[in-house]
Amino acid sequence: MNDLLRTPIEPVYPNGPGTVRTVANTPLRSFRISDEVYNAAKDQAELDGVSVTEVVVQMLKAYGGK
Repeated sequence: MNDLLRTPIEPVYPNGPGTVRTVANTPLRSFRISDEVYNAAKDQAELDGVSVTEVVVQMLKAYGGK
């Protein structure tokens, strides 16, 4: 699991770099997560120039092997 945290997260731009990112075509999911964990992730994602959603998607893909 620690290796997942060290992998850089790349921004996803469906229509090429510089375009607006969208997740409108994906189902909405809900998770319970503490404010402490969420806020730390949000702050780091902002520094990395990505969204928390992009981080979660990439982490789940790496975790699930797809």
